[in-house]
Amino acid sequence: MAIQDAGLTKEAINGLLVSNAVTPSQVAEYIGIRPVYMSGIDDAGASGAASIAIAVSRVSPSAERMSK
Repeated sequence: MAIQDAGLTKEAINGLLVSNAVTPSQVAEYIGIRPVYMSGIDDAGASGAASIAIAVSRVSPSAERMSK
């Protein structure tokens, strides 16, 4: 599984971004993770770029300050 290939455990994953073709909760349940942040992305051809921008915003220090 990609999680293991990346050297992670399922418990280390706290966010999930997926295509709007499926719901994030379905994917999380299927792969056995319990993320605190989930979102479906539907930006047509820009979905990849939008997913990266969202992921960066969720892990950046400024995002951490805003959530407190």
